[in-house]
Amino acid sequence: MNQFELKRIFIAALFDELSKERINDLCLKLNVKNIARLDPHITIILPFIVKDLKAIVEALQKSIENFSFPLDVELGPAKSFATNSPVIYLKVGKADKLIEIDEVLREQFRDLVDDQKGFLAHVTLARIKNKVKKTNMIASLEDTKMLAWVKSISILNYDRFADKWNVVK
Repeated sequence: MNQFELKRIFIAALFDELSKERINDLCLKLNVKNIARLDPHITIILPFIVKDLKAIVEALQKSIENFSFPLDVELGPAKSFATNSPVIYLKVGKADKLIEIDEVLREQFRDLVDDQKGFLAHVTLARIKNKVKKTNMIASLEDTKMLAWVKSISILNYDRFADKWNVVK
């Protein structure tokens, strides 16, 4: 693979193994099957296209070197962005450090990222188009709250052949 081939990446907060397992268990209880493409995470910077991945990795490492990990966060309850949105997510509380990291990374990558939505710390659980089913799923998770630990901020690269996002080492 050419080092300067265009790559689709995003930047995310990744969980430790126990937190991932607990979030995946929630997805299984909801009977959703989107777990295989991507581990549970908190998106910091939405997907964008880059040529020089090595330079982005180096810039990310430099940008977050003053932050300590793991970060503890609170997950829950389940919500949706809007009535017409198919997304069910867990709200992230105690996200002050993640918000700070988001601000640092937006400044670092401002020339590459056109993300006008801003940062809403959340963990996507499912995408459900049926509004009644979505409402019932959210109701079934209304008391869901858990502690989770963010182990790192990482770059994920999309592998179109495997239809999967992989952590860039």
